Amino acid sequence: MATEIDLRRARALFDAVLELPPDARTPYLLRECTDPQMLEYIERLLFAHAQQTASGQRLAQSIVNAIHEASATEVTVGDRLGSWRLIGELGSGGMGAVFLAEREDGHFKQRAAVKVLHGIASHEAMTRLADERQILATLNHPNIARLLDGGATPAGRPFLVMEQIEGLTLDRYLNEHAPGLVPRLELFRQICAPVSHAHTKLIVHCDLKPSNILITAESRPVLLDFGIARLLDPLGTSSPEITANLPHTPGYASPELRFGGRIGTGVDVYALGVVLSGMLAAPPDTDLRAIIGKATAEQDADRYASVAELVGDIDHYLSHRPVIARAANPGYRLQKFLRRRWLAVSVMTGILLLSAGFSLQLWRERDRALAAESAALREAETARATTQFLQDVFRGADLDEGGGRQTTALSLVDRGRERIRTALDAEPRVQLRLLGSLADVYDSLGEPAEAETLLGEAIAKARALAPPDPESLAQLLVRHSHLLADRNRHAEGESSAREAVLLAQHLAGAEQATSAMNTEAALTRAKTLPASRLQIDAMSALAEIETGLQHSKSAQGLLDLVLQQRTQLHDPPEGMAMTWYAIAEDQLGAGSLEPALSGFQRVYQTLLASLGPDHPRTLSAQQEMAITLARQEHLTEAESIMREVLARRLALHGPRSAQVATIQTELAFLLNQQGHYLASVRFHEQVLAHDAAVQGEQSPVYARTLNNLAFAYMNMGDAKRSIDAFQRSIAIREATLPAGDLAIARAQNNLARFLLSLGHVDEARPLVNAALQTRQAQLATDNEECIESKLSAQELARRSGDLAKAQALWTEVEPHLGKIHPYTQLEAARARAWLAVAAHEPDAAKRISAYIDGLRATLGEANPAILRGQVAEAEMRLALGERDAALQLARELKARFHALTDAYPPDSLFFARLDTVIKQAQGPEQR
Repeated sequence: MATEIDLRRARALFDAVLELPPDARTPYLLRECTDPQMLEYIERLLFAHAQQTASGQRLAQSIVNAIHEASATEVTVGDRLGSWRLIGELGSGGMGAVFLAEREDGHFKQRAAVKVLHGIASHEAMTRLADERQILATLNHPNIARLLDGGATPAGRPFLVMEQIEGLTLDRYLNEHAPGLVPRLELFRQICAPVSHAHTKLIVHCDLKPSNILITAESRPVLLDFGIARLLDPLGTSSPEITANLPHTPGYASPELRFGGRIGTGVDVYALGVVLSGMLAAPPDTDLRAIIGKATAEQDADRYASVAELVGDIDHYLSHRPVIARAANPGYRLQKFLRRRWLAVSVMTGILLLSAGFSLQLWRERDRALAAESAALREAETARATTQFLQDVFRGADLDEGGGRQTTALSLVDRGRERIRTALDAEPRVQLRLLGSLADVYDSLGEPAEAETLLGEAIAKARALAPPDPESLAQLLVRHSHLLADRNRHAEGESSAREAVLLAQHLAGAEQATSAMNTEAALTRAKTLPASRLQIDAMSALAEIETGLQHSKSAQGLLDLVLQQRTQLHDPPEGMAMTWYAIAEDQLGAGSLEPALSGFQRVYQTLLASLGPDHPRTLSAQQEMAITLARQEHLTEAESIMREVLARRLALHGPRSAQVATIQTELAFLLNQQGHYLASVRFHEQVLAHDAAVQGEQSPVYARTLNNLAFAYMNMGDAKRSIDAFQRSIAIREATLPAGDLAIARAQNNLARFLLSLGHVDEARPLVNAALQTRQAQLATDNEECIESKLSAQELARRSGDLAKAQALWTEVEPHLGKIHPYTQLEAARARAWLAVAAHEPDAAKRISAYIDGLRATLGEANPAILRGQVAEAEMRLALGERDAALQLARELKARFHALTDAYPPDSLFFARLDTVIKQAQGPEQR
């Protein structure tokens, strides 16, 4: 293992090199020094000495060139490292060369950046590299380029495969876009976020600089080379507080990096201070100079204690508050107060100036008030009746009577519902308002069926009003559309949304339409009308329906027009945020994850500032942000956000609400994706109990949750409970959905795949055939669901011994594999590997390796799902006759399965499968 640079030894080597004849110097240096950091240090000494004479400079350069040749990577464009072929060179630096690479295993289409690290390979270094890869693979953050893979070159040098990020380096982005000061500081705050996140994982970057920060087309910063410097730490310690001479970039390196010292998070704080200084387009003012000075202090103890503290001072600066970096004298504080409270100070001053003209203004306003008096009285009468009704409801609850009854929110709402129906027939407009409001309450309390019933009553009564009240009817139709969309019943909600749009347009001045219009015609007409709140609400509802129906182009047209109308009406930020949210939802549904994430982040920050962290709309934006992060494989951060949302939802809505069930379902999916199967099962079981209480055990919603629970049971290896849950889900769907519904086919195929993996061919056969027939009748050949069914049919044919049919089915699906989800691609790779094994193809072993490499690249090194794939690998290698390899792998896997108690219980079927491999691989003579 390499050691810390010894300055005395470095000087001795340098002196010895200078004393040798020219032809003996390079061999001597390369023979006596194998430490790349020592070589780099001597290189700097040589250049300094070379400045004295031209001949010395030429001599030093020849030695430096020799050192570079010795330390250069041996790979070039066109070479292959593992599953990756190098297709171009992206650059090189002190740590290594970077190549653009493409996965080349015949199954997965993926590009990445491969960094081949300089340095002399050793067994210890490679062992340490493997350990570091495990740590860095857990570093999931949307602003950090992910580590996908790693290994060693044929010569033994380590290489890392990182997520390929398209974007501009920070300095180039700032030069080309020339943002103002506030956007620059906001961008800096985003750059700090991943650094702070990594510090919580005890990972220090050590080489932060503009070239390691890329800005995507969506203006999202992504940090590169996270942990590379740490990988090259000669001591190989797992602590961030190390004493070392790590590779670094002059100008951005703290004194302890440059001269040796204890390395902690302060090195990144220092580098961020230098980065901030370079980001400013103009000389910084006094406050910013103080912030930069504190971040880049010579002594670590004088810097900010953390990146979060540095960001906090930036926030103070942006909000015109005193910054920590400056001494807060009274004059400085007063200056900041006046800047922060300029509006209040201006108003107080203006009051003194305007008091003389106030009486005149009141006189003018009197006429305006009289004109509105009649309408106000009508509204006041409605409000009075509403208030009286609510007082009667609460008085009837005997809240202070001490009668021994516990009055719940739901019982109060139930009482209110009955009184609305019986006591307000003489006041239909009040009745309409309260029916709609009560429907919202029922929905919030987790009673969507009752909410839908009340909205239906309200809509019917609104249609019967004389004289008609089209505005109230349109508002109720908007609510009805939203309620159905929230329950994924978009087709049913479409008619309500379209009618609401027509009513809103008629109230805005359009002619009364005799029939529903398509979205394009409605948009054309809307562009000729003045903006109105009701049009905004109605078009937003229709856009939500179009998004759910996957009509992205129509949804985008509606939302663009809604934004225009909100701008015309000078909507507050929280109003604009509603439309930004809808746009982000449409982008998420279309698979545009980067813009969707930016949109949800924008909505969340806006609503957080205006409504607070516990408002339902703020939580919805935060929840969608987490879901998008999970889709991008940033699982750790997504889980943290989801758990926060769940805690706030429970406090706000209670455990029975649909909102709590929704976030519990998303969290269960996320935990399953991470390999925490037992925790995933617990959340799915909670949601199942909720669905049973609210929807009933014979509802499609209950069947969907059963299907999700069955998957979690399957992944953890609980065959009995998984099969039972799948079968119950299918039975409920067949009883409640029309024949041929695609939801039935999905559940059938899910169970069939699991039965086939267990070898239950006869039980799986009718399910495979039924699902395939339904999907082929309704979906295109290249649709992912059709491909899934054909893969199941291919496995059925292989297990039935019909290899010709299995090969024919594979030939049908192979052209479409590049268009499907990566997880389905993994299923395809596994199926192809088994087919190669069954047919004794020469490249069967290669197919097996490609499957396992794909698992690692897609799921990450630490995901327990990789172990399940390796169980299949052990079985395949045994089938190929590689008994020793299968035996060794099976034994290793058993130990690793036992260690993952949060994923695989002791009775998991995977232990039985491994025992079978071990028994068969040993042979009768070894038993």
